[in-house]
Amino acid sequence: SAGNEAVNNIALQAAIDAAGGNDYTVTPRYEQRRLLLPPGVIRYSAELKLLSNSGGGGAMFTMEGVCGIFYEASSEPDLMTLGGGVTTLYYTGTGIALNLRTTSLNIGKFLLQGTTSATGGVKMGDKSGGGATSAQDYHFYDMAITGFRKTGGYGLIYDPQSNNSFSVFDRVSFNWNYDNVVATFTTGFSTVQRYNNCKFQFATRYGFWSDGGTVHTFEFFSPLFQHNGADAIKFKEGSGAYTM
Repeated sequence: SAGNEAVNNIALQAAIDAAGGNDYTVTPRYEQRRLLLPPGVIRYSAELKLLSNSGGGGAMFTMEGVCGIFYEASSEPDLMTLGGGVTTLYYTGTGIALNLRTTSLNIGKFLLQGTTSATGGVKMGDKSGGGATSAQDYHFYDMAITGFRKTGGYGLIYDPQSNNSFSVFDRVSFNWNYDNVVATFTTGFSTVQRYNNCKFQFATRYGFWSDGGTVHTFEFFSPLFQHNGADAIKFKEGSGAYTM
């Protein structure tokens, strides 16, 4: 409920920290740390942050819910329950729901829901706090990012100044955001971003927008682009390859 937001703000970040989401000093790299999110709607208004960086030597961190979620071609989600209820992170704040600057990260099996007040859903390679600028070895799977419809907002954005490497998106639906995915680099760049069986639909403006900077490779395998307000895909300037 709305009355639980203040408690959830503290509890969610504390759970991430306790599970090791902001402690990448553990080696070897193949050690796994995991946070399981409970079923139900979890309302919160403070940005969730995974901002530690291992310098390539940290443990894998996994954060996942208890169901797989995939949007079909409608305004309603198709919720594929894998036992129990559906995990929904419902962000009601004005910033970014999930702010990432880590290496070796798995995220999936939940719905990330926003509002018209939020800046965006997921930010990869956050540079605003200084320090590390890379985001690498990410795996997003069986999830949906929806409802971030503020003008200029987004479902997912690559920080324009960050270096993003080797991320894979499996069965992720970007649905009903102002821009579904934004990759507008300035001093940053991207290498090998692979989208497998993902959906980019019902955006107010662009389904996928890449404008400027050095873009090495975006790969799309069996994507679905539909019902986006301006363009399904907008590519401009930059360099590199786009594969579909």
